[in-house]
Amino acid sequence: MKRTGLFILFFAIIHFAYVQELTKVARVPLDSIKNVDVITFGSCNHQNLPQEMWLNMMEYNPDLFIFLGDNVYGDCKTKDCLVKTFNKQLNKPFFVEFLEKIPVIGTWDDHDYGPNNSGTENPIKKDSQKYFLDFVGEPVNSTRRTQEGIYTSYTFGAAGQKVKFILLDERYFRDKPGATAELLGELQWKWFEKELNASDAPINIIGSSTQFLSTRTTSDRWEQYPQSQKRMYEIIKASKKPGIIFLSGDIHCAEMMQNTSTELNYPLYEFTASGMSHAHSSSKINSNKFKIQKPFCGLNYGMITIKWDPPISIKIEIKDIQNFSIQEKTLYWEDLQAK
Repeated sequence: MKRTGLFILFFAIIHFAYVQELTKVARVPLDSIKNVDVITFGSCNHQNLPQEMWLNMMEYNPDLFIFLGDNVYGDCKTKDCLVKTFNKQLNKPFFVEFLEKIPVIGTWDDHDYGPNNSGTENPIKKDSQKYFLDFVGEPVNSTRRTQEGIYTSYTFGAAGQKVKFILLDERYFRDKPGATAELLGELQWKWFEKELNASDAPINIIGSSTQFLSTRTTSDRWEQYPQSQKRMYEIIKASKKPGIIFLSGDIHCAEMMQNTSTELNYPLYEFTASGMSHAHSSSKINSNKFKIQKPFCGLNYGMITIKWDPPISIKIEIKDIQNFSIQEKTLYWEDLQAK
């Protein structure tokens, strides 16, 4: 009996240690980044499905990749589920090869944060934060590990060619949708305003797991949080910062959007890349009034190419599973400056 008891205890300890750790993989350190001239981005990546997109992106040798949410599909309610889900992705050969060659940053959405459509009520959100940051290779001494929520910012590039990335956390503080419901939380709002106002970068990219400009009623979107959406517009306009562009995911389609309201300092663009491993459309997929191209609902990822020689240009492409450019839009920096 004693030997049996010790045997069981030994394997219980081994199991406990196993479920608490993510698979260790080699990664490219972010401090190795010089300029960011080619950026890829994507979302909706299921760990149980084929993932050729990592090979497609490596053909362009991007300077950076941005995860925009639903980076795995766990819908987890336990720590054990989180670890198993992330580990399955961290054992995908193409993904591991990608991490060895391309620097990665990212934020989450509901499926890699907790249960479907979960927000501030998620009972394991502190565990989700720890394991997500392990998944994206966040340094152990990062302030992102001690704050509530995973919002963060990065600035890469030499003077005059800087790009600032501000990644929002739209789950940790998220209320249920409503007229006065909160999306980001007051601490994150104050942080975001400070980060945007302090930027000295010509190009400022805001990473949002859900669509900011969408008016479509079939998916999560900022429009469900009108008070938060209004506040975001006000902060952007007051900042007078140049080159503000939104990137988003979530909808299992790719979409390009533009808001030309005279209440803004200059046209605001948003580019959604969603469906790296699976994609589908709804009957209202074309109902977004801010779309500038028909959404593409096949497997896709996004790519940004910045040309710094005057006139500075920012080309955004949506690439399909065959690496063809399905959608394309070129912006000029001189048109993205406060009037």
